[in-house]
Amino acid sequence: MSHVSKFFRDGRPDFEKLAQLDDELSKYYRRGRLDFRKERVCISLTRAIFLHEFGLQWSIPPGHLCPAIPSRLEYLCWIEALLKYENILQPPIRGLDIGTGANCVYPLLGAKLLGFHFIATEVDEESYQGALKNVLDNNLSSQVEVRKVSQGQILRGIVKGTDSFHFAMCNPPFFSDMSEASVHPFRVKTGDERQMVTSGGEVSFIAQMAEESVEFSQNIRWFTSLVGRKKDLGILQRYIQENITTEVRRTCLKQGRTSRWIIAWSFKSHKV
Repeated sequence: MSHVSKFFRDGRPDFEKLAQLDDELSKYYRRGRLDFRKERVCISLTRAIFLHEFGLQWSIPPGHLCPAIPSRLEYLCWIEALLKYENILQPPIRGLDIGTGANCVYPLLGAKLLGFHFIATEVDEESYQGALKNVLDNNLSSQVEVRKVSQGQILRGIVKGTDSFHFAMCNPPFFSDMSEASVHPFRVKTGDERQMVTSGGEVSFIAQMAEESVEFSQNIRWFTSLVGRKKDLGILQRYIQENITTEVRRTCLKQGRTSRWIIAWSFKSHKV
């Protein structure tokens, strides 16, 4: 059973109910369907879910990534289940969100629904300001701190000697260039090169995160990242098991026609 079934009946939002509650979304709800090929529809739905399902105010600047809420919530709930299995859910649960984006989706949902505390990092100034606005608009400053960081910083320069986190999470740029970022046939591509592209793609980014994680094995219990392509998941699992640590977990997140994966690794030496 999907982790998000405790928040959404049948594991997905009720579009008809949301359209009845939300005047803006109702304009796009036709014959029992929403057209996800239109960016304004995706943004309207996400805003309506945040507001009517979770009581959260949410906005993003033009051109920024619009998250699919069920899969993001599934990622958070999977981490919660991982910590629960290890019996380390004593509050406050502290998480590090690497590259939170203007949408700030993981800290908003994690703080409001699961009671987590976050440090959220962001490189891009406009994204940083957008994330900060979302935190302030929801009075979550006591649980979420947004930090502006420098280009190329993942863990080094962010995690300090006395910092202690139950987990780190990341939704990395999936592609090495925009030519790889083909439009999904059933959902419009939102976001631009700042959020979607990094040198070497997701494999290079997550491999660097894994390499840096060795230095912070005493600070973070579980290091985790979303993975966009299954072939990359296998490459990353082999690399981490052969070079970083043998304690590796993975899972698949499937929402509709889209699949994403989580890879997680731990050194088991960190005591929260």
